[in-house]
Amino acid sequence: MRTLFASSVSAMVLAVSFSAVSEAQTRVSRSDAQAAIAAMGLDTSDVNEISFDRGRFSGGDYIFTNVVFHMDDDDNGEAAKDGEDDFNVNFDGEELHVDEMRFSAPRLASDGRVMFDAFSMSGMSASGDDGEGVSIDLIEIVGPNAEFAAMIAEGFANLGEGDDEDIELGENPFDRVALRGLRVVDESDEMTTVSLGSMVLEADDRSNTARFEMNDLLVDTQDGDEPVHVSLGEIRVEGISTDTTDEWFTAIENDNMPAFMNSYMNAATVNPAAIFSEFVLSDFALNAGGIELSLASMTAENVERRGDVHSSATVERLHFSADAEHKNGAQIAAGLMMLGYSELNMHAVTNTVYQPERGRAYTDGDNYYVVEDAFRIDFSQDVEGYNEYTALMAEMVAEAAEHGEDAAEDAAMAAMSALQVNEFSLSITDQSILDRAFGAMASQQGIAPEQARAQASALVLLGAASAGPLVPAPLMTELTTAVSGFLNNGGSVTVGMRPTSPTTVGDMMMIVEQDEPNIDRLGISVSADPAD
Repeated sequence: MRTLFASSVSAMVLAVSFSAVSEAQTRVSRSDAQAAIAAMGLDTSDVNEISFDRGRFSGGDYIFTNVVFHMDDDDNGEAAKDGEDDFNVNFDGEELHVDEMRFSAPRLASDGRVMFDAFSMSGMSASGDDGEGVSIDLIEIVGPNAEFAAMIAEGFANLGEGDDEDIELGENPFDRVALRGLRVVDESDEMTTVSLGSMVLEADDRSNTARFEMNDLLVDTQDGDEPVHVSLGEIRVEGISTDTTDEWFTAIENDNMPAFMNSYMNAATVNPAAIFSEFVLSDFALNAGGIELSLASMTAENVERRGDVHSSATVERLHFSADAEHKNGAQIAAGLMMLGYSELNMHAVTNTVYQPERGRAYTDGDNYYVVEDAFRIDFSQDVEGYNEYTALMAEMVAEAAEHGEDAAEDAAMAAMSALQVNEFSLSITDQSILDRAFGAMASQQGIAPEQARAQASALVLLGAASAGPLVPAPLMTELTTAVSGFLNNGGSVTVGMRPTSPTTVGDMMMIVEQDEPNIDRLGISVSADPAD
């Protein structure tokens, strides 16, 4: 029985629907439905496998009520090794209760295999002898293809026979798989509870896209004597390209990691729209070991316009704090307090334009990270050569697998040499972090904050003197003047690079390694703007 439950439920949680069950449901007769039900061995109740109060045909559906799956107890699985965490809810020898099990339009195909438009189980619950318990309000599969439907049907027809096998679902295995109202309790060792409001994966064959959504995840457990709490309000991904994911799965199934890496890296570096169109994560929280981490929201969007991909992302209030009363959090909290913080909050915005055909990615508009009441980092960049870079990175994977790490390092260097840097800029703006840092330094050394600033400026000059002829004198003057001015007066300091001729990352590494490097070719500039 566990074979059915493990393989079928795992497959259900793998997949999820595009159209409602009632849409375009196949018409079947009572005799058609009964033939399919009999082929699955569900025409009679069996107290040793699956028992039920009654099965009835209504409106094209075959519905079973008060269903009980009798779990085998001949295989207890592997116990966790000493020292390993074990969250293993075991129901061997117990019963899985289902209020209702429904097959929509069950029938036999021309090849004799069972087919149906949808399958669902609602009001599921089971409990074990050691305090384990699980309940699920609803599991539903809509629009399974012939292979998926046959796999589920064969699970019912051959209860408890054989071991789990690899699931071969074929192309476009479903329209939707959904789960709602999951609750799991494990009291066998350390108390653990998991709950999930809903999860759905939908596929649209017309656009070759899918969407995934999960809501209201809660995990409460123990790490020794310490409570651990994790929660997530929502994670949602729209416009998932099934062409791309199929390409990845095919490469992985064929053990072709270079092909997978080439496809993945190409999508990630110059064409994120080939992965998804929209991503949303909200209301995440982690509280463990005296540390609190939370995220209000993270969003990303990829939009294609005239062959280019415009990608934007935002991070809203990434929060970090430590409990001064907790043994693990006390040291971190003390470090924050030295700088005058009880917590840190970060925000970020990025905007990038990708040109897949050219292998180019450049920033456009606002691109920054802000730590509230501390500092802000603004940046811009324009890099191309990603198409060759991703191909070489795929070769690196193959080289590493066949010839080891040394060969991989050479391939990685070749890949980096393919990237051409057209422009780069990084600007750091002080928003009180300098006053806080020099105040903490002064307090530790028993000096005035102004003296701490002077020491930092002196270190900059000392570093400049030790650089010798490696850095041209004009650039060194720019550097020392800008950094010293920033340390003494706040404001912002900006480092920019705009090479005077096409320059790759490999060129840069060669220039730096020369005895008399031609730094001027890199077009580096350093400037400072005082605070208003």
